[in-house]
Amino acid sequence: METILVPLDGSELAGLALPHAELFGKLLGAEIRLLHVVTEGDQQGFIIERERLMRIATPAGPVTVETDPSLQLHARTYLEQEATKLRAQGAQVQTEIAFGTPVEQIVAAAERCAARLIVMATHGRSGIGRWLIGSVAHSVMRLTARPLLTIRNTTPVPSALQRIMVPLDGSPLAREALPMALDLAQRTGATLMLLSVLTPQHGIDNTAAKGTLREQMLHELGALVADCRDLSIITMVGEGHVGDSICHEAAQHAADLIVMTSHGQSGLHHFALGSVTDKVLHGTQVPVLVMHSLAQYAEAVGAAGQMRHRSD
Repeated sequence: METILVPLDGSELAGLALPHAELFGKLLGAEIRLLHVVTEGDQQGFIIERERLMRIATPAGPVTVETDPSLQLHARTYLEQEATKLRAQGAQVQTEIAFGTPVEQIVAAAERCAARLIVMATHGRSGIGRWLIGSVAHSVMRLTARPLLTIRNTTPVPSALQRIMVPLDGSPLAREALPMALDLAQRTGATLMLLSVLTPQHGIDNTAAKGTLREQMLHELGALVADCRDLSIITMVGEGHVGDSICHEAAQHAADLIVMTSHGQSGLHHFALGSVTDKVLHGTQVPVLVMHSLAQYAEAVGAAGQMRHRSD
């Protein structure tokens, strides 16, 4: 059975991922694995609190608690509470506790369980003493080779996907998002919205020339899915800067999901998000499913390996 990995840090923000994980678990027939990472900061905070309690005189004498077992018990109780809610909805759920750095442990856990999907909340702090969820999600995205579904808003989760948007720019890289989007559309009956963007970089000001280019773009989009006659498909062309246009069109057409390939460029020590993907992640309230290209997959695996090597 396939696995959906959901990292949780105990905050309400991180918990935004759970309804989406439940939905995709049903769509993909996947088990949900809830992961909590106990960090060094958690352990230090626990020690400080333990020392405070030990100074309190009680009838039974000083309070003595072992750090790791107590933290594990707390984490296990928290995860089981969330798992019980999901199981009540018919989901198959496993839980896992890891110790270390959140990013490293999330990436490693995704590889261990061969996660079909990682689901994480993004954008924002999840509270004092918690992970910086936005920062963790973006770092995971740079280092994992697995698809990552990012959740930003608090609007109700739809019972089913109805409209899936796929931004395409004519490149083979962008088209690598299509198989996942097609699979989800076939599973759900959702309308697939293929979007290209006429940008200022095209250098066309003439209205007639723009019209001709729009028609060409629409024709190219249609050709990509010419064999998918059993699906509801809409092709559209936006205008403006790519990231802004994707966010605008997703809002205008009430998209439930954006599926796109990260246009990342590999650096020596990290895997940087492309400006378009980053713009969309910051600018839309719609969940974004970020895929990696085959080349990026290899780069991410190598980067994750370097990170593990440095930590050894």
